[in-house]
Amino acid sequence: MLFSIFKLNSISPWMLAVAFSLTSCGGGGNAISGGLSGEVWIQTSAGSFETPVQLATYSYSAIPGFSVAVHYLYPIDIDGDGIDELLVAGFETQPNTPATYKNTKISLFGWRNGKFQNISSQWLPNGADEVEGVGDVAVGDFNHDGRLDIFLSAYSDMDYNVNAYQLINKGGYFEKSVVENVVGWQHGVAAADINHDGYADVFSVGYGAAPSVYLGGPNGLAPRHLSSYAGGSGVALADFLNDGTTTAFIVDHGGDRTLNSVLVRFIDDGSGNITDISRVSTPPGPLLGGSGHNVRAKAFDFNADGLMDVLVFTRENWNGAQWPTNSRIQFLKNNGNGLFVDVTADLLVGYATNSNASYSPVFLDLNGDQRADIFLSESQYGASNSTAMLIQNTDGKFVDTARAQLSAQVNASGGMATALRGPGGTLYFAFETQSYGGGATLSLSAFAPR
Repeated sequence: MLFSIFKLNSISPWMLAVAFSLTSCGGGGNAISGGLSGEVWIQTSAGSFETPVQLATYSYSAIPGFSVAVHYLYPIDIDGDGIDELLVAGFETQPNTPATYKNTKISLFGWRNGKFQNISSQWLPNGADEVEGVGDVAVGDFNHDGRLDIFLSAYSDMDYNVNAYQLINKGGYFEKSVVENVVGWQHGVAAADINHDGYADVFSVGYGAAPSVYLGGPNGLAPRHLSSYAGGSGVALADFLNDGTTTAFIVDHGGDRTLNSVLVRFIDDGSGNITDISRVSTPPGPLLGGSGHNVRAKAFDFNADGLMDVLVFTRENWNGAQWPTNSRIQFLKNNGNGLFVDVTADLLVGYATNSNASYSPVFLDLNGDQRADIFLSESQYGASNSTAMLIQNTDGKFVDTARAQLSAQVNASGGMATALRGPGGTLYFAFETQSYGGGATLSLSAFAPR
């Protein structure tokens, strides 16, 4: 049994006992109307939630004996209509081995004919929903046809060969193809036009030989391996130097656990082919120091000054017996020229550190005041405290909001939530519950900003 300090999640025997107590939900799905319940469920300082309505049942695997998925929810506007679809992806949790590992499935949900429903059969035909394991997702127009494509990283949380896939958007359905077969440690990915040729590219970071650059082209993504080590747990791509170039902010990079964030630039051979990376600067070390697993980096201009800033999401490392429920979010202000300053103490108000770090945060105006907020949620086993809104005030500070109210409604045996845009400008929150065997249910709650 392999337990890495870089593991996303682990389920101990007592956690499995909790999961066993849930009822498996099976496959298939049903739909609900756009009006939902119409009943006020939770009142918060940011607005009111309607009582969630269960909309579908589905499964993370079609293989008998599957245990539980480490899972993530990704709101993505796949057809460019301003309304989000919801991609659900993950991989089978530890403890297991290559001999016992079981492949997973992805699922896609969206609004069609006024109903939110499972659209996997249409958009993921011909086995496009069948994968080995997904650690993270990146989206971009990889073949420059005006449609949004999806990259699924190759992750199994062990030394086990799995495929990285691309889903090329054909306008009404995705066509799946293998980008590369790698040892399953692609922990974090991001998409941008790295070489500025008009095609979106992907940068994958992870462990061992997993890190790669995938360059877009007429047929989608193609791998380009780098001369220098590009390992890490999370990556953000943006013009951090404000000079028209694309640079990468990597966390959990290198052996120094206390100072392991790095900003790097890409080096090409003069024809747009990326061959290497070089260090630009070493930003402030992430919070929690050597005991931290810095799982995600996200580009976010949180002070709206035109310079792209970075948020670093950190959880406490595996301590040999458990993953402690202890997390941090670090706000790094971009001062230009690759220099970042930690302004967390000035901008983050009331963050509950006794929570799990969010691997798929959502950046969205949650309360209708034209300022970007942050929605956080992560699965937890035990008393849930990992779902909250970080509402941006007029002074630019982000206030931890409605955590107790929202977390109390997220299933404490691996439940998770996300926020997505619906028809007519309505904001919705999706709540997922998973049971042992991979069965899951999805419920939707309409939100009315205050």
